[in-house]
Amino acid sequence: MIKKAVLFIAILLLTSFSFAEIIKTKSGKIIEGKIVERTNEYIKADIGIGMPITYFLDEIESIKETSASETPQEIKEVQATGGEAYVNEKKGFSLEHPIGWLRKENVLLPTGTYALLMYNKGVSTFPTIAITEDSILAFPDVENVMDFTKKMWEKPPSGFRIMEEPKYMTIAGIPATKMTFAYPGKYENEDVIVIWNQVLKDNTVFTFSLTDKQSSFEKNKIIFNKMVESVKFFKTDTQSIQEGYSQSDANRDLDSAVKLAERGDFNESILLYEKASTLEPVAAYQSLAFIYFNLQRYNETIKYCKKVLEINPHDGWSYYHIGTAHAFLGETEQALEWLKKAATSTNIEPELSIWVYHNLGTAYRDMGNILEAKEAFNKAFVLAEQQNNTTLASELKKKLDILEKE
Repeated sequence: MIKKAVLFIAILLLTSFSFAEIIKTKSGKIIEGKIVERTNEYIKADIGIGMPITYFLDEIESIKETSASETPQEIKEVQATGGEAYVNEKKGFSLEHPIGWLRKENVLLPTGTYALLMYNKGVSTFPTIAITEDSILAFPDVENVMDFTKKMWEKPPSGFRIMEEPKYMTIAGIPATKMTFAYPGKYENEDVIVIWNQVLKDNTVFTFSLTDKQSSFEKNKIIFNKMVESVKFFKTDTQSIQEGYSQSDANRDLDSAVKLAERGDFNESILLYEKASTLEPVAAYQSLAFIYFNLQRYNETIKYCKKVLEINPHDGWSYYHIGTAHAFLGETEQALEWLKKAATSTNIEPELSIWVYHNLGTAYRDMGNILEAKEAFNKAFVLAEQQNNTTLASELKKKLDILEKE
């Protein structure tokens, strides 16, 4: 995670916009850069990260040459007139552009992150404003945007100098952070300085950053701050329930959410589950709890399981997952409380009952209650044998044998 964060910072700082070739790889990745070396086996391209990158020809589908006068379609000049000069319908935010700056959308960085880049007309490198997004789901045990920002800087990259420690602010009324740091290198013999504003919205951290050389930093910081002040967030179509939303719409969204989650697109999946929860609350909340559980976001797991129990107080699945989530959080007494409720529930799958008693045994053992631990492990062992789960039965037998010696 930290490695990704380091790359993310470096790329934003060193991106250059004087591209001469568009390279498309066989995997579908689009790279824009200037080819600085060609052989019969590979090319080397300057993509603006400080050193040429090698691409082997058998990985490349095509290379499109562009003249200096060509302008890629996604680059457009935007004149800010005080209105909402840029609106991102999919991500649900809008902002005002710096007057006369150019914009380049959906720039695929080598980290795999897409960025919206803005830069001053006629200036090839700095100043640059970038907007990127990171899924907070990828960072277990992150509760808010400050936790996220600090986690990104647990191990500062070598040479980076923090000039302003992360501090709280708000962006469009939503809690956010602000920090300033210097990049370990010089551009035209000047230090390179970065402002980072980060805001957490819908499980996504949006990072608004200004990168500039020291001599023009203070002037362009004023422009950047005005842009951040103009940011507005709104609900997208997937976030808001449209009039006439039907049962078939909810079923369709549940199916789509499953497919999105299977391919790892958890942000979009979660938004669809939230939408479908208005008509299919139990199925949606259970799915949300399961996603968060597998992402080690245990507090969110507990939250959504409790939503299920508000509707169905006898749902043994939710009791089990609340208890297990508390166990992973190190809250053994709470884990015992909820796992006991799961054990007495009549609405629980037989396969899950094994794990209820297994986790009960683990919790009792961790508290030093050996007799209760043996009793719970033994019940799990009997259930495993009854269900012909020989692998788990063997593991439980080993646990029982160890406890017999204590």
